[in-house]
Amino acid sequence: MHYIFRYIVTSSFFLILVLSWTLSLSQENRLTGNITDSKTGEILAGAHIFVNKTTIGTASDQNGNYRLTGIPAGIQTIIISFIGFKDYIVEVDFTKLKNQRLEVKLESKPFSFNEVQVTSSNKEWRKNLKKFKTHFFGATINAASMELVNPEVLTFENSGSKLITTAEAPLKIINNALGYEITYYLTKSISTDSYFDSSFIMEFKELESESSKVLKSWHFEREKAYLGSFIHFMNVLSDGSYLEEGFKVLASKDENLNNYNYDPEYDNPYSKELYLNEFAEIQKDNKWIKLSVPASYDLLEVVYLKEKIDYPLMRRIKLKGSPSQVSWLEIPNDIAVINKRTGSYSDHFVFTIHGYWGWTNRIPELLPINYTLQD
Repeated sequence: MHYIFRYIVTSSFFLILVLSWTLSLSQENRLTGNITDSKTGEILAGAHIFVNKTTIGTASDQNGNYRLTGIPAGIQTIIISFIGFKDYIVEVDFTKLKNQRLEVKLESKPFSFNEVQVTSSNKEWRKNLKKFKTHFFGATINAASMELVNPEVLTFENSGSKLITTAEAPLKIINNALGYEITYYLTKSISTDSYFDSSFIMEFKELESESSKVLKSWHFEREKAYLGSFIHFMNVLSDGSYLEEGFKVLASKDENLNNYNYDPEYDNPYSKELYLNEFAEIQKDNKWIKLSVPASYDLLEVVYLKEKIDYPLMRRIKLKGSPSQVSWLEIPNDIAVINKRTGSYSDHFVFTIHGYWGWTNRIPELLPINYTLQD
């Protein structure tokens, strides 16, 4: 059994799993502006403004003005939200201009009674909620530390073996393992027992604690979530340090998919080890990396050698022994252009992640894109 997590461009600002961000984490970029009601012109104080998938956010003051600083360079997705108004979502390009201004006029939205509040006691709804949380949080150790604060906003629809989930309001999630409060704007998710797609935007806020033990645990778990992840792999490709960091890359055939028992001493007829220039090309700006699968092979196979798969996930995947963290990248268009810092991709270069990353690229292990390893 294997799990697939797919990265697909959608027609709106939303992407499955991630949006298009760029690498640089310059602290000089700034966005300022004013927020008002589009109909009345009334000042909207307390509107929330944030950069997608970061901890970077602020609120408009009593005059409706806001100032958002520390924005990563490149094209960023900015979200403005206010109770009783439609969310405003826009992409702002900080590639050349570091200081920009954005005046926002929010449109009001009619109040609609949330019928889920009535049906949440329904047996079928509770069954679907349990299934959704299983798919949404996955099966790693951290999944047990997730808290979904407001499940009543969810609506479910069963379509054959698929569970389709939408939300009438942002989901509030507490990640007690990594120490984040997450606001998750879910557009729609589609899931089965071996497949999960989700369209969303999200915001991180760091939890606070007076306990040094808790703070130390959060620091440790964040670092653990990063090391061996897809983003970690992309970050260390450009300087060629991926081997020292514990990664090995192979060209693989479909017959080797789902073989987690990597053994460097075994001559596997379905895979061969690659040099960097055989599968990756670093772009001049050092932000984007072209990945490709060598001719006569079907997948890129990435093995992280410094850590094995943890026991809860082993049970879920039904593995025995001491399996390696093995992931596969399927690139149907031959080339995928991927941002090394965020894992997002350029234009219509679609790729699919199988294996270990497919199971672990979800809420319990997700980090803000402005996260950096601490000394």
